[in-house]
Amino acid sequence: MMPNVDGFELIKRLRQDSSTRSIPVVLLSARAGDEAKVEGLESGADDYLVKPFSAKELVARVRTHVELGTLRRNLEARTEQLAWTNDELRHSETKYRSVTSLVPVAIIQVKADNTTIAFANEMWHKYEKAYTSKNDESMLNWVEFLLSFGGDHGTQYVQEWLQTAKQQIPYVAELVSSSSTSSSVLTSSSSSSLLVHGIPFSTTGYILAMTDITEQRILEQEKLAAVTKAEALQRQRASEAEQHRQQQEVFVDMICHEVRNPLNGILNNADLLVTSLQARKSTLNGLLLKASTDTDHLDHPCPMTPLFHSTRDELVQQCNWDDESINSILACVRHQQVVTNDVLELS
Repeated sequence: MMPNVDGFELIKRLRQDSSTRSIPVVLLSARAGDEAKVEGLESGADDYLVKPFSAKELVARVRTHVELGTLRRNLEARTEQLAWTNDELRHSETKYRSVTSLVPVAIIQVKADNTTIAFANEMWHKYEKAYTSKNDESMLNWVEFLLSFGGDHGTQYVQEWLQTAKQQIPYVAELVSSSSTSSSVLTSSSSSSLLVHGIPFSTTGYILAMTDITEQRILEQEKLAAVTKAEALQRQRASEAEQHRQQQEVFVDMICHEVRNPLNGILNNADLLVTSLQARKSTLNGLLLKASTDTDHLDHPCPMTPLFHSTRDELVQQCNWDDESINSILACVRHQQVVTNDVLELS
């Protein structure tokens, strides 16, 4: 017998206290029978042993319940740890979903079968609606999306994807839509381009991120067209400049030839004038010499002698002036010939 409280009251108090709730309790009682045993177990006891009993049986039962208690405490601690982990996972998943819903990139998680989509953000659903002909609320799997989006190239895209997933290596692909039912999310272009990056997660599948690069490709094409047009315009201008240069050369050659012809005429006539002037000077000198000799034989000076000398001097001076003028003309003509020849050589 126990003082103050009996066994049932002790069990009740132990179970009410959180620090002693997990202590295993074995009831030792002289009351036999199923009803007494059921009453003891329902009161919270872990075991019920009827007197008389052997010490070995008692030790064995106590050892068993101590081990079970230890296992129970470890299980409870493990359960609490798992519950905390589950809470953290749910919190992380909530943050992950919130973050992926904000980014302008379609993100999906493909399971290990390389087909089923385990997770998809809001942008993916927009892509799925815009790039495929799906009308119901069900979500396509990844292979179905590749086939629907790729059109004529869909089978090739699927084969490349499965080969990459089999090797468990990063996946990078640019998918171009060839279907008339596909339209870009960002532009009104009927042909769309998606840049896909994927990383494998051990045996759990792939994480794929897709970006619509249709606008970028359109800008690149426009830039290429502008560069091509600018190059063509530059070649056209270069051709026109070359034609202009050739026309200038032809014009310069023509002008030079047109200038050389009268220059040659002036030069030839100037040479004739030089020859004629020299002949006239020689004749004049002979006449003057004869006239001077005849005058010297006269007994009386001729009254015309001063006039004669004056006229002679004037004629000689005039011939000298004519000679200088012709030489100046020849010098100018020869200079113009040199200039014209230089221009022709440079052109």
